[in-house]
Amino acid sequence: PVANLSDNKKINDESSCSSSSNSSSSSGDNFLNIHQLDDFFDIIHPVGFLHIDVEGWEAKVLSGASTLLTATTDTIAEASQCYILAETFNRKEARSRGPGFSQTHEEDILEVMSKFSFSRGEDVVDGERNLFFARV
Repeated sequence: PVANLSDNKKINDESSCSSSSNSSSSSGDNFLNIHQLDDFFDIIHPVGFLHIDVEGWEAKVLSGASTLLTATTDTIAEASQCYILAETFNRKEARSRGPGFSQTHEEDILEVMSKFSFSRGEDVVDGERNLFFARV
């Protein structure tokens, strides 16, 4: 199924971005369609694996998936299993990305994930470092 990304919202620093596409209004203002993963709950639940690599917005994406990440299903035990990889940066890497980038990127992800019933596994490093979480 394809989700309809039709709601236009002005971009601001407090937005929780999870999925987006570019568009422009006739007045020349730039708009970005902003949706949370929870907006697509009926389409993507249950999630078995989620890899988040959104260049610094990982904690925001996870925050916008709270319903999805707390949901379980009673139909099949395996359906409640979920694995998450979230790209992270250490403080040195975060500083090199500029002043607008969170200097506590990893801590931000860990804080969000502490609200859910996931355990932390070993990091996955494939050129980039990814935090690994599992709910089994």
